[in-house]
Amino acid sequence: MKTPLAWRKICHQKTHTLVVIAAIGFTITLIFMQCIVFNVCRVSGTVFYDLFDFDLLVISSDYDGLVDPGQFSHQLLQSIKREPEVIATTPIRAVNINWRNPSNGQEYPVQLVGVDLSDPVFRSDHLKTLKSYLSRPMTVMIDRRSLPAIGKWHINDTCRLGASQLDIAAAYSHGIGFSAFGCVVCGSQTFLNVVPYDGSKTTFGLVRLAGDTNRDALIERLRESLPDDVAVVTPEEISVSQQYRWIVQKPVGILLGSGVIISVLVASIILHQILSHDVNNHLHEYATLKAIGYYDSKVKSVLFIQASLWTLLSFLPATLVAWILCRYLNAHTPVPVLLAPGLLVIVLAITATICLVCGTMVLAKLKRADPVDLF
Repeated sequence: MKTPLAWRKICHQKTHTLVVIAAIGFTITLIFMQCIVFNVCRVSGTVFYDLFDFDLLVISSDYDGLVDPGQFSHQLLQSIKREPEVIATTPIRAVNINWRNPSNGQEYPVQLVGVDLSDPVFRSDHLKTLKSYLSRPMTVMIDRRSLPAIGKWHINDTCRLGASQLDIAAAYSHGIGFSAFGCVVCGSQTFLNVVPYDGSKTTFGLVRLAGDTNRDALIERLRESLPDDVAVVTPEEISVSQQYRWIVQKPVGILLGSGVIISVLVASIILHQILSHDVNNHLHEYATLKAIGYYDSKVKSVLFIQASLWTLLSFLPATLVAWILCRYLNAHTPVPVLLAPGLLVIVLAITATICLVCGTMVLAKLKRADPVDLF
């Protein structure tokens, strides 16, 4: 009985309902996009590490993000490799180096990553295949998601990194984060030829373990035996620390987090105004419901169901618009932009909460719907 009444009320003025759905849909789309952009900030902190296949990561104790990751002795990886649970250890060297735009001569910092070509360092099968293109000296492969500022490039072109000329042998698509304008991968020997880097040092150490390894016990043993200038972390730990760094410590994370809060406040204000306007315009109708025997609880339920239906009808087109915008951003930004199912649930929960809170705030206006005023 209650649902048809609220539904009929919505259908009674179709033009008004469409305007309301458009207004609420806009606010939901705004929340979607703010949450998506905020999630991009979170992903940017881990996108580099998602390139690699590892169970443990060895980093310098001086590690301060990819801009200043620090170094440690390559020999430490050899000592870790002697542990019976360890299948392989692989050094990864990474620095920021200037890339010269071939069109205007401007230089932009890109991330140069040197990998051991004999080890299966990459998580992606596609990257494992492309790695063979780096067997020739002074060749690199570049991330297609690198920012347009570095200029146009094509496979088999020559690029300039620092003071060196290199050949672009292949390209991949992964994502680069916010720490550089692009990402370039090369073999370890090419890396040492291009960068004045101590060959006995490395930036990261990838550790792969046997499947039945007690990882926690091994980590505790390694942390006790290794010197203080290195740290051993799990993929989960490096992910959490980098997300915290970009979301909480970096200004961009604080700014984007504020954007999410503001979008929720805007949505709350708009929905509250819509519900208040509707109640004010239909006070006589609500008073009539009370006059014919509807209890206050039933009248209030009509308002709540109407608000819920408006929100649900607005959520569906808002999701479609957000998905289209997400696809566009994913094709034109350096960081993967995804509309994950978890994000759908989060935005739906936020929207439902706004609907509940605004509906509760407007209930006080229904008390003015007095049947006595009808006569």
